[in-house]
Parts: sequence; structure tokens; C-alpha cells
Amino acid sequence: MKLKNVALIAEIISGVAVVVTLVFLVLSIRENTNVVRATAYAGLVDSANNFNTRVYSDPELIRLFQAYLSGRVSELPEADAIRLGYMININFREQEKAYFLNQYGILGEVEWERSLRRLSA
Repeated sequence: MKLKNVALIAEIISGVAVVVTLVFLVLSIRENTNVVRATAYAGLVDSANNFNTRVYSDPELIRLFQAYLSGRVSELPEADAIRLGYMININFREQEKAYFLNQYGILGEVEWERSLRRLSA
């Protein structure tokens, strides 16, 4: 076998190796993207669950939240109104995080729709 033929065979093998490597990289990137999306959504769900647990386990926070829902915020003492404002701010920051995760393509459309439903619930 001539050296020229060996070089051609080596070139074909290296080309196949490059294609196999690219396919492997594409599959790895897809898997990594799915893991990142799942992790991001899990973080949003954990934050929402922590917030809900804090609210529902504290009678004072429930009272503040009820005042907010019934439109009686102006009747609250200033300290309670400030506390309620922080609660609302925390909730909106979580939604903002979900929005930007969606905009950057990290959060999928299904997860984004779930976040919107959670906000309107």
C-alpha cells in the first residue's frame, strides 16, 4: 500500500471522527440545556413554595395578604403596609426572574405559562 493511499484512508477516518465528535457535542449541549432549564424552573418553584409557606404559616402575613386582596391596604398601620409592600415586591421579583429566564431562552414556554398561571392564581 502506497503512502498516498494510507494518507487518504487516514483523512477519511479523521473526517468521520470529526463528524462523530460534532454529533456527540450537539447531543451533550441539548442535554445540558434541558438540565439548565429544569434547574432554573425548579429554583422558581422552590422560591414560590418558600414564599407561600411563609405566608400561609404566619397568621399575621395571612391578615396582611387578606387586606391586600380585599383592597383595605390603606386601613393598615404603616409598618404593616411596608411589610405587605415587601411581600408583594418579593413576589414580583420572582416573576421578573421567570420573565428574563424566558427571554434568554432558559425557561421553556411551558414553564413560562405555568409561572403566569401561578401569578394570576
